[in-house]
Amino acid sequence: MCIKLLRLVVKVILWTLLLFSTLQAGNWNGSLTTKIQADNRISNETSYSSEIWGTYEYRGADNNWRIGYDFLLRGSDLDSKTDDIAEFGIGYENGYKTYQAFIEKTFSLIDTTVKAGRFQRSDNLGFYLLDGAEIHYQTENNIFSFNIYGGKPNRIDHLKTEKADLLYGADMMFHYAPRWEGNNWIPLTLDIIDLRLGIQQFNNTTDIGILIDADDSVELIDQTRISLGFNTEGRILNWLSDKFEIRLLATYRLDKHFFENLLFEAQLDVNKNLRMRYSYEIYDPNRISYPSFRERFYNYTNLGHQALSRAHFDYRLFEAVTLSLGGLHSNREFGGTGNGVNAALKIKPWSGNTSTFAADFIELGNESIYTLGFKFKQAVTSKLSLEIEAIIRKEDKLLYGDNNVLGSEIKIDYMLKNNLVLSLDANYIRNSNFGDEHLGRFQVTYYFDNFKPKGQ
Repeated sequence: MCIKLLRLVVKVILWTLLLFSTLQAGNWNGSLTTKIQADNRISNETSYSSEIWGTYEYRGADNNWRIGYDFLLRGSDLDSKTDDIAEFGIGYENGYKTYQAFIEKTFSLIDTTVKAGRFQRSDNLGFYLLDGAEIHYQTENNIFSFNIYGGKPNRIDHLKTEKADLLYGADMMFHYAPRWEGNNWIPLTLDIIDLRLGIQQFNNTTDIGILIDADDSVELIDQTRISLGFNTEGRILNWLSDKFEIRLLATYRLDKHFFENLLFEAQLDVNKNLRMRYSYEIYDPNRISYPSFRERFYNYTNLGHQALSRAHFDYRLFEAVTLSLGGLHSNREFGGTGNGVNAALKIKPWSGNTSTFAADFIELGNESIYTLGFKFKQAVTSKLSLEIEAIIRKEDKLLYGDNNVLGSEIKIDYMLKNNLVLSLDANYIRNSNFGDEHLGRFQVTYYFDNFKPKGQ
């Protein structure tokens, strides 16, 4: 009862502040998006849903106050068809949901910003909502920043986020542009150096599994994560190199003594026509529901922990034609190891027009995948854009055997007015070994603000 009353009080205060902000000096803006969708990816039959997404943001005249509010209103017949998998977070939740509701205050004299409420965060845990507070300090020259936060995390639809009673942490960032020109001992120039270091504590009391003899098995789960980030850009002296970039992101679990995820990327522009890229990644896929059309065909992920190495060469044959060749090696917790090769030809004859032809082959343990694809993007006019994609794929999977796939997708965006955009998205995937998949979606987005020309 107390919790319900507290939520009601918070909503009343928030709506009062939102109404008050529209009457004050300052800037406010937002959008309303209405979407209707037909989809059979979650259940074996077509399900229908409609959504209204709303966003609102107010900034004070002195830019020291900010209020944000995002909501979702959803209605569909998906709940009744996904009851058995709703506990895994794959189903949809009908009704009204608040995605962001926060107040932010900037204290300019001490270069500090304080935020409280529900807001979005993205870090080593993934992309999630946090019911809590955040304090951010940043020096005036933007070289150093410090961030401390805490609260209760909440899952965003279809993204894998750990459930927790409490999450708190701190991180600091260092950004420096040394413009170092190198010397005979170190023939490198360094233009940018970015460093990030953070620690995060995760606490939860949760049911850890199936009940046995009606005896609840409950365990306090403590997770401690150390995060590290590094990025640098520069040039190699006395060599035909335009630029190099190196990036490292890593999360280490102190309680389990292993790297939960790690990403290393290196890129070298040998000259204006040739670029070399390499990446090594350790991760656990965060998407737990059905993937998007592109993820369905161009992701090499599987459930469980996995490592993926990639090497690519991009060569510009002509001014408007680029050829890409690459290879990969995958090591998965479930499904064994494997290798793959890919190639792509991108043609961009004029601004706003791009055609891409791609071919992929990968063999993972006893599984193999062959893919041929074509993608076309065209800005028909300044208000109309068109995107078409077609896929042919042959799969040999342990789960369902041989499967031949034909897939197509079309996307159309049209700006009816400067603040009104219409979008149509439809795709169809035909499988030879099981049911076909389809999705159709129509969306209308309206943007609003209180902008007034000078003198009015």
